[in-house]
Amino acid sequence: MKFHKETQACLNVVFGERLVVDGIVGEKTLSAKRRAIDKLLSLCIKKGWDRTEFINGVIAVRVDDNYTNTFSDYLIYLKPDLTDMYAIPASTKPGTVAVWKKGLEWIMGKQGVAVLKEGQIKKMWSKQGAWWSGLDFYWQRKEVDVEIYRDNIVDNKIDRHQIHKGQFGINGHSWKGWLSAIVSYWKDAIRKIGVSLSEGCIVAQASYWVEYEKDTTLKNKDKLISCNLLNLLYDF
Repeated sequence: MKFHKETQACLNVVFGERLVVDGIVGEKTLSAKRRAIDKLLSLCIKKGWDRTEFINGVIAVRVDDNYTNTFSDYLIYLKPDLTDMYAIPASTKPGTVAVWKKGLEWIMGKQGVAVLKEGQIKKMWSKQGAWWSGLDFYWQRKEVDVEIYRDNIVDNKIDRHQIHKGQFGINGHSWKGWLSAIVSYWKDAIRKIGVSLSEGCIVAQASYWVEYEKDTTLKNKDKLISCNLLNLLYDF
């Protein structure tokens, strides 16, 4: 597979392994991968999710409920025959700039930032070309509503007090050239002008996203991609 160090880090964080993160794939790493695949499949069964959409879709693991403004979550790719896997760092939560901006908008009658609710959303996305982000990406389909947490409390943690369902533009993407280790930043801190890769989307750095999107799309001939979002705090 690929992204060996990233995968070893994911195996340690998400699956409780104790691997040396050195990128060397020996028997310990291979055994850890097999255990991780078995664990993911057991979670799929436990939750009653569609197995095919789980294996072929995006598997995202939210590591915690904190807005870290970093790529501290993971996207996992399963080989179709389930003999291998890899993982990349990602974010399933808005950047802190978006949390702050949308939180202020609540005062003006808005409802706060959007955070995708955990679950399996079948055929949530359609594969799109580079017309929006400069890279191929996944676009939330108008035929598929999703559930989100509406977080209007400006702090560093997801607030689960409001759940809304509908169309919120929750895409899967990166931006061309986005290699920053953070999800958002202040372009002009004084005037509070910020740039955020995510205001609720599933995102990764460009170099990772290009490979992950390509591999995942190849598993879906109809180019309709399911999202399977797990939370390490509640699901594992």
